[in-house]
Amino acid sequence: MTTVIDASVLVAALVESGTDGLWAESVIAQDDLAGPELVLAEASNILRRLELVVRQCWIDGYRDFSLIRASAVVKRQSTRIP
Repeated sequence: MTTVIDASVLVAALVESGTDGLWAESVIAQDDLAGPELVLAEASNILRRLELVVRQCWIDGYRDFSLIRASAVVKRQSTRIP
């Protein structure tokens, strides 16, 4: 029997470590697979977008940490007794 997969199954097999990823790996391990002609391009695009989201989250987290740290420094300086 031929199993038809799409890009989401490929990405889940590569990225997910939970039950979805295990399921996707088991589907891909089958002998007869079929997919759309652009399945590799679509999977690449999903992975690229995922990487951009991760980078943006890291940048936002660093910026938030810097703002929290700066406000703590300002509070500490304003509470000093001369």
